[in-house]
Amino acid sequence: MWFLLGPVAATACCFVARLLSRKISSDDKTLIFMDEFIGQFWSAVFIMELGIIGGEFGAPSIVLLFFVFLHFLLRNMYFTHANKLYDNPVAFAGAYYAEGRKMPADPFTIMGVFATQMIALLTGQMFSKNLWAFLDPAHVEAIAVECSTGLSSAHSWQHAAALEAVGVFILVLVGLVTAQTKFQVVALSTAATALVTVMSYASGLFMNASIATAFSFNCKGHPENWVFLVVYWLAPYVGIIAANELWLGADRLKGGKDKQA
Repeated sequence: MWFLLGPVAATACCFVARLLSRKISSDDKTLIFMDEFIGQFWSAVFIMELGIIGGEFGAPSIVLLFFVFLHFLLRNMYFTHANKLYDNPVAFAGAYYAEGRKMPADPFTIMGVFATQMIALLTGQMFSKNLWAFLDPAHVEAIAVECSTGLSSAHSWQHAAALEAVGVFILVLVGLVTAQTKFQVVALSTAATALVTVMSYASGLFMNASIATAFSFNCKGHPENWVFLVVYWLAPYVGIIAANELWLGADRLKGGKDKQA
């Protein structure tokens, strides 16, 4: 169970960092950046270990599936209950619709959150690599070979982009349907785990532009930059926009029927 050391150590560091952040600052915008960094950092360490135990150490599929679900569950709990966090670049589109098609933040905040997400994810990767450097040389070697593009050579980039868009579309609809319920986090985590299990064969189904960029942009097998942007940045936005427009359209249709009745 050595692979649990990374997430446990990262969790302890994040807990301390969150406590200290409240001592250092009371400014809401500053705390947003701090909390965003903490959540992304923790997630990066967990993702590093997931890739290694699944791809290099051959963990049983049921064990890997459990930890994938656990990652989604803890990540969703953190980013859902911590106020005003975005978690994913696509979340800005969701906030845009949630606020009545109004910009959810100023350009400085949007760019700041993007930058914070990327820095935190890369820092989490460095943390995991350096942690294991002192403990397990075999694990370090596994980390070194883990970096590869999520795009499969057996499938076209159009296929990969469609899967990323559909995955986000389904996940957003699940979130909208369960928005007023107590089990939204569990529903989102279950849906994300199922989607990754079934639809990850062509693109890895990151459904998160920041994570896709931090974990695969500079890795071996990386395609042309424009392909990466289409698959991992544009496609998720198409998915979330389509889901929200469908939801709003259904809501208007329902409202019209209610008035007729």
